[in-house]
Amino acid sequence: MNSEIIAALTVLGLTVIGSLSTLVKVLTDRITAGLEENTRLTEQARDAANGQLRKVLEELARERNTVVGLRVLLRERDDRLGYIAARHPEVQNTLKGYRERRQRLATEHEEAEALTRFLEDDPDDPTGTDAGAYPNG
Repeated sequence: MNSEIIAALTVLGLTVIGSLSTLVKVLTDRITAGLEENTRLTEQARDAANGQLRKVLEELARERNTVVGLRVLLRERDDRLGYIAARHPEVQNTLKGYRERRQRLATEHEEAEALTRFLEDDPDDPTGTDAGAYPNG
């Protein structure tokens, strides 16, 4: 073969290899940039989720403290009622009536809530209007 052809093919080969290595470098840089962006977005999302979780946990702690406080108040009230009932036996019947009435009202309230939920979530009514909730009237 002619030395000029060999030299031209060598230059062409080196140019192709150089172009391929440049292409690989560009692709690698783009992939790396994409990974860095994904990492940044993931860290932002994690930080935001941690912030939301922190808020929820703080609110839960406040609610728990409220419940604990209410339990203390209920315990104190029960203690006072017990003390009064022990000192004044005639009050026991009145307190018993109040207790029974409160339990009856709580039961009626729970029944009304259950009925409301059932009517709102009627599985046989695909329209969500509960049109079939009262078939006889």
